[in-house]
Amino acid sequence: MASALFFSACRLHFAGARFLASAKCNLQTAKSGRRQGQAMAESVIALFFILVVFLLAWDAIGAFQTKIFLEHAAARVARARSVGLNRFMCLKSARVATMPVAGESLLDDVPRQAAYNRAGAYLASEDPAEARGILDYELWDAMRLEASIDGNVAHVDVEMPARETPELARLLGEDGVGASAVAPHGSAQIEAHFPLYMLDGGL
Repeated sequence: MASALFFSACRLHFAGARFLASAKCNLQTAKSGRRQGQAMAESVIALFFILVVFLLAWDAIGAFQTKIFLEHAAARVARARSVGLNRFMCLKSARVATMPVAGESLLDDVPRQAAYNRAGAYLASEDPAEARGILDYELWDAMRLEASIDGNVAHVDVEMPARETPELARLLGEDGVGASAVAPHGSAQIEAHFPLYMLDGGL
């Protein structure tokens, strides 16, 4: 009888030990799962902010590139204005200078390289309708051009909005402010020669 009770007590002891070990293992597994889930959530949040920072930097690079081309465009317009060319001619000069940052071509049958080859024909066009049939880009209509003559100096300011990264616009929403919210601009001035031998008809 005593032997039977001893063996029953041993079985109960080992069963209880196994139960406690199993419960401890399950508790450790649950804690590990919670830690893994928390780490995954933190990783997703960190990746989101890294992506936003990367897209903002990409937008800033695009805006800086646009500014470089606008400075070039302003210098070209200043040279054109300094010899008395009218507004249409100055506008064509500015637009050709900004082709690489003016967005997509609105003429589907004109690939990028062919568009550059058409620049000469565009500059030689005689009216806006003819010019639009040769080259046309999505940001050209949004370009702002101001050119004036102050004494014998031509002052030019060119402004065109930079293209915002579509992914950034979706992340920040319609009201999100990207690096391209401020439109880049370029300016230049040069001595004007034409007032010495022509009447300034203005732009």
